[in-house]
Amino acid sequence: CLMLAFPAFAPNLPPGLTVGETIELFDFPVLDPAYGAGMVGGGSVAVAMTDRPEVRAVIEAMAQPEWGKAWAEAGDGFGFVPANRFFDLSVFPTGEGRQIAERVRTALGDGTYRYDGSDSLPSEVAAAFLSSLVRFFQEGPGSAPALLAEVEAVWETIEQGG
Repeated sequence: CLMLAFPAFAPNLPPGLTVGETIELFDFPVLDPAYGAGMVGGGSVAVAMTDRPEVRAVIEAMAQPEWGKAWAEAGDGFGFVPANRFFDLSVFPTGEGRQIAERVRTALGDGTYRYDGSDSLPSEVAAAFLSSLVRFFQEGPGSAPALLAEVEAVWETIEQGG
């Protein structure tokens, strides 16, 4: 059994893997039912650097529910997650893209979506966090306080110049 944290933005699954056959998508375990399953992910934004009619037209087009439809239709389920809550998820040709988009939409709707800042973490903290995440799955929810304390200790070591 292997758990692979595979990003939705990646263009393809590794060879030999098929969602629903050899692998499956699943939510993180719930630590506290009061907060739901939650989701961690990234986000992209469109920024206009100048105020011209054609720039406004592009930004307005990107804000429409139809924007990204061609990407969703052409994809194999990975690589595009629509930000617009009115985007028609049925245009995804496979269930993987639809499942990911539905989970993102649900997490955004119930306030449990959290931005993944791991790219900004010091490498020591990122390594401690990923190691703790694997151990969490091995040891269960009762291990969370100790694992979080270990990650926090790495932060403290870095802050003290170590």
